Amino acid sequence: MNIKEELRKNLKYIVILFVLLFVYVVLAVFFNTDSGDKSDGYLIVGKSLIYEKVDDEFKQLNDIPDLDGFTFRAYNGNSRIDDVSVQYADDFYFFDKDYNDEVFDDFRIAFTNNLNITINQNRVQRYDDGDENYINQVIETNNSEAIEAYKISLRKLLLDADGDNEEEILYTMSNYSYEVTDYKQVSYLFIVDNGDVKVLDTSDGFNPFVIIESLDINGDNFFEVVIAKNVMDVPSFDSCYQIYGVQDNKFSLIQDCGKNEE
Repeated sequence: MNIKEELRKNLKYIVILFVLLFVYVVLAVFFNTDSGDKSDGYLIVGKSLIYEKVDDEFKQLNDIPDLDGFTFRAYNGNSRIDDVSVQYADDFYFFDKDYNDEVFDDFRIAFTNNLNITINQNRVQRYDDGDENYINQVIETNNSEAIEAYKISLRKLLLDADGDNEEEILYTMSNYSYEVTDYKQVSYLFIVDNGDVKVLDTSDGFNPFVIIESLDINGDNFFEVVIAKNVMDVPSFDSCYQIYGVQDNKFSLIQDCGKNEE
């Protein structure tokens, strides 16, 4: 039997083999959903934090991924701007579909269109006289210089932290000073719910807590809060970012430094 005759008899098997190979390649491409796929989505928070959504969880990234081809929604203050693209070169730059720059004077967050995220309309506030009572319930010093440092550093955020339609107050404060001091230096993260004070975390030395942003990250109508912890200067991409939110009907740490709590 010559070669041509052999090929003719086996032609249908060869065709079937090529069809199966083609189907395999198509399916492999279709089901390839690694961490770089658009379906995962990205969330940019401020100038120094980016998350990637993978399997319904947000993973903190230390490097900027390739954001070409993604369309974002962004917040300038409390105003949302739709359909913007992002590039990064020492900072995030935003532009519209005609490649015109989008200028932000109060950039908060940006996220890919496939994510369902809203922001807390309340913003971080500073100390007022009504906070003194809560400070005194938390601190462990009577040193007047330390107390004054707490007042200066204090930041607070109003949010409904437990779904009771009443706003609680989340506080951060530190008595750290660059001057020589004769008191123990401690930073606090605490929350006040209907007058009751609960300390969420403390940190010794110059390891303050910084409220970065408050947002509903997963569309459940509860606001989460992103906190930078142990920030020596200003938050950067490799800082420790925690996420606090409602878990088991209470406001607590739900993600520590980009890793889900067990």
